[in-house]
Formats: sequence, structure tokens, C-alpha cells
Amino acid sequence: MNLEEKNNLLKFFLSQFGIGNIAKIYAVENHINNYEDIIKEFKQIQKNIFDYIWEISEADKQFNAHEIEEMCATYCFEHYQWINKVGLNALNNWLLWMCWHEGILKK
Repeated sequence: MNLEEKNNLLKFFLSQFGIGNIAKIYAVENHINNYEDIIKEFKQIQKNIFDYIWEISEADKQFNAHEIEEMCATYCFEHYQWINKVGLNALNNWLLWMCWHEGILKK
């Protein structure tokens, strides 16, 4: 699997919050092996990024969308150099929803 395929798979996985079939269909159509291992990696990335933002928020700070997106980009560039613009946009969409849900995103 090349990096473009991995980022597309991440996008499809996150687009349905990990519960839909789009990512699995994409993996099958593109002959991507080790689907379950890749999904475990994606779930760990989600956890790591959200935990990072949560720690920065200290459970009482809120950030606007741009600040959250910038923190996500910085974190990804430091820890997951393979994530490109497609993957980063997908992560940011998911992360903004999670931060809204948990009260970290400013209203």
C-alpha cells in the first residue's frame, strides 16, 4: 500500500467514524492487505491525537477550530510523517467533532 492509498483509507475510515463499510470496500478494491492491523493503527492515532489535545486543554480550556487544526497538524507532522493533506483534513474533521462533543471546541 502506498501513502496515497493509506491516506485515502484513513479518510474513508474517519468519514463514517469507523463504523461504516466504505473503508473496507476501498481496501478490498485496492487490494490492501492487513486491513485490521491498519484500522488498529488508525484508532491508535485517533486516541493519541485526542489525548494530546485533551492534555493541552487541561479539561478547562477551550480552543477555536483553527487552533485545534493547527495542533493536530503539528502533532501529525511530528509523529506521523506519512499523513498528507487528505489524511490531515479527515483527522481534523473527526477531531473537531470530538472536541465539540467533549466541550473543548469554543462555541
